[in-house]
Amino acid sequence: MNPYTATEAIAPAWQHAKSLLFRDRRPGRILKLSLVALGAQLSFTFNTSFRGTNDVPHGIQPMLIALALVLAAVSIVIGVGLLYLGSRLQLTLFDIVLLRDDRVAPAWERHGYHTWRWAGIKLVGIFAIGLVLSPLLIPAFVGMFSLFQGIIPTPGHPTQVPAFHWPAFRALLVVFAQVIAVLLLFSVFYRLFLTVTLPVLALENLSFGSVFRRAWQFLTSEPDAMAGYAVLQFVLLLGLGMAVLFAWALAVVLPAAVVGLAGWALWSLLHGSIAGSFVLGALASFAGLVLLAWTLLSYVVMVGFTIFFAEAYAQYFIAGRYAPVAHYLQASPVQPEPILGFRD
Repeated sequence: MNPYTATEAIAPAWQHAKSLLFRDRRPGRILKLSLVALGAQLSFTFNTSFRGTNDVPHGIQPMLIALALVLAAVSIVIGVGLLYLGSRLQLTLFDIVLLRDDRVAPAWERHGYHTWRWAGIKLVGIFAIGLVLSPLLIPAFVGMFSLFQGIIPTPGHPTQVPAFHWPAFRALLVVFAQVIAVLLLFSVFYRLFLTVTLPVLALENLSFGSVFRRAWQFLTSEPDAMAGYAVLQFVLLLGLGMAVLFAWALAVVLPAAVVGLAGWALWSLLHGSIAGSFVLGALASFAGLVLLAWTLLSYVVMVGFTIFFAEAYAQYFIAGRYAPVAHYLQASPVQPEPILGFRD
C-alpha cells in the first residue's frame, strides 16, 4: 500500500468507519460497537480533595485523616481499573477496525497479556509529553501569581475580592488562553503518539523500549508528514465533534418539541378529570423515559462513529509506513484472518 498523505487518508477512513459501524444497520450491533469505542476512551482518574484540619476539633482529626486515606485508596483502585479497562478496550477497538470484524470477544481475548504494557506506555507518553510542554506554562504561572498575589490572605489581612479592573481581567484571559493552548498542543502530540505506538504493540508484541524506538523511527523518518497529520487529525476531530454535537442537539430538541406539543394538546383535552390526569401522568412518564433513552443512545452512536473514524484515520495514515497494518487493511473483509500467529 502506498503511503497516504494526511488529506488522502480521510476518504478511505470515513468509508471504512461507516461500512463497519453501519454494515447491516442492526441496532444491537451498532450500540455494542459504539459502547466499545466509548469504553476505549477511559483513562486513569484520581480526584480526591481534603481540606486542612487546622479548624477541626482534635478529637475527630484522626477519623478525618483515616477517611481521607480510605478515599484516596479507593480513588486509586478505581483509577487503575479504568486505566486497565480503557487500555484493553483500546486494543480491542484497534483489532475491530483493522480486521473489519465486529466480534468483540476474540479481539478482547487477544490482548489480555499485554494490556498492562500498553497502559504503561500511555502513562509514560503522557508524562513525557507533559514534561516537554511544561515550560510553555511558565508565563501562565507567572501571570497567575502576579494576579493573585494581592489577594492571598496574610496574618491580620483577610482575603478581599478586588473590584473589577479591565487590565487585570484581560491578563486573566491571557493566562487562560495560554493554558488552553498548551492543552490543545498536548492533545495534538498525544494523538500522534497513539498513532505510532499502538500498532507496533498490538501487532508485534514488542518490548517496552522497542515500542518507543519504533515510534521514534516513524516520527523522524517523515517529520513533515507526521506534523501535518497530527495537526489535520486534531482539526478534523474538532470539527467532527462540533458537527456531532450540533446534530445530537437537533436529534434531541426536535423529538422533544414534538412530544411537548403533543403533550400540550392532550393536556388541553384531558386535564379536567381524574382519569384524564392519570392518563396524562402515565403518558408523560413513558414519553420522558423514551426521550431519555433516545438522548443517551443517539449520543453513544454519534460519538462512537467519531471514535471509529479517528481510529480508521490513524490506521490508513500509518498503513503505508508500516506493512503489517497495510496487510490487514488490504485483506478481504468477508473472512478476517487472525492477527499474527504468535497471538493465536
